[in-house]
Amino acid sequence: MGKVYAIINQKGGVGKTTTVFNMAAEMAEQGKKVLTIDMDPQGSLTTSMGQVPSELEYTIGDLFMELIDRKPLPDIKDYILSRGKVEYIPANLALSVADASIQRVIVAREYLLKKIIAPLRSLYDYIIIDCPPTLGSLVVNALTASDALIVPIKANDMDTKGFDSLIDTVEMIKIETNPSLKIEGVLLTMFDERLLEARDVLKTLEGSCEYFSIPIYRAKIGTSTKAARAFRQRKTIAEFDINSKISLSYKEFVREVLADE
Repeated sequence: MGKVYAIINQKGGVGKTTTVFNMAAEMAEQGKKVLTIDMDPQGSLTTSMGQVPSELEYTIGDLFMELIDRKPLPDIKDYILSRGKVEYIPANLALSVADASIQRVIVAREYLLKKIIAPLRSLYDYIIIDCPPTLGSLVVNALTASDALIVPIKANDMDTKGFDSLIDTVEMIKIETNPSLKIEGVLLTMFDERLLEARDVLKTLEGSCEYFSIPIYRAKIGTSTKAARAFRQRKTIAEFDINSKISLSYKEFVREVLADE
């Protein structure tokens, strides 16, 4: 059965989508069968994959609505697209409609995504969920469906209150809907060790993670104009410049993730 990861931080701009995009591509390069799921109504991951979200006929939001309307789950293969070796279920603003509609599900509303993923687990080595920057019903669904989560944290903007809030949410999920959920690790992004601010963030983060017994990945994703340029061109960082420092950092990060299996 494939392992399901949620990539999550309730703050935007910390590199969640970039991490999902590059993590999935590197796993696929190493021979793993990977599915990503875009759970952000803005469709950033979908855009990264080369799609125009508003033009898509089938999205994750439509799958949610089928379940919300108490209809049988359709053939999910119709909803899966591919980019190179990576497959994905896209999202667009229809997911916002589904998010609002989740509230009228009286029983087990937290398990909708888990139902969608259930028939896919045996088909993939890894399923990676790109979560929206909130702690609302879509994220609750993602955490209920996941085995583990990875938290990207921006090196120059450490918000310990936000991190503590995320940990509280995870503990609530463990009690209510998913007792086996764990935080697999924290990934530091946009890290420049030359900057005092970045070193201070790392020190603060090390203290918080030690208190909660959460690992910090040795790989740290640096700052680079190449990352932004690659994103604008809908390329992974390895496709843009395979020998760049940031590309090598993502390779090291994926090696750590796979070594923990």
